Amino acid sequence: MATRPMKIAIVYPGDSEVRRLATRENNRFAAVFAAFATRGVDAQPAVYNLAELNQLREQLLTFDGALVWVNPIESGHSRAPLDAALREVADAGVFVSTHPDVIMKLGTKDVLFDTRKQESWIIYPPRSAYDFLHLRRPSKKVTVVEHHPWTPFTVARDHHVDAREACLLHGLECQANVAVQAAVDFGFDPFG
Repeated sequence: MATRPMKIAIVYPGDSEVRRLATRENNRFAAVFAAFATRGVDAQPAVYNLAELNQLREQLLTFDGALVWVNPIESGHSRAPLDAALREVADAGVFVSTHPDVIMKLGTKDVLFDTRKQESWIIYPPRSAYDFLHLRRPSKKVTVVEHHPWTPFTVARDHHVDAREACLLHGLECQANVAVQAAVDFGFDPFG
């Protein structure tokens, strides 16, 4: 009895035109498609954009697995809608290489950039196990939020944020709270 080849979707971002014209050869994953083909795997492009998320979900349900290469923020939009679709697809039995729940558990920091204000924030939740954090974290439940102004010779500043009490150093008006909320809005768990 012959078995069908394994079907793998390679998910990457693109607009409607990129999705419509997608082939195994006309994207940055051409070598990956070729490598799968030499091993008898039927790999196909599955282009993600928010406007065609339902079509992508239906497409992914026809595959054995999906390899996902989509950034947490793509073209100014959160990946959260895609993550919800990937959870549904995985629940239906499709292997998802970057299952959103696993990625959230692995995420040890989040970096946010505000080009208008010329600053960045690095958020280290309690699950972050970097060696240097034990010296900077007052308790195991505190999220360290590091503020980096882009002005030369400016020192980065730590803020200690507790889920129940906001910034322990500067209170509710602290901009570290805004950075933490932005991370939450993009699907990052800053307190886990």
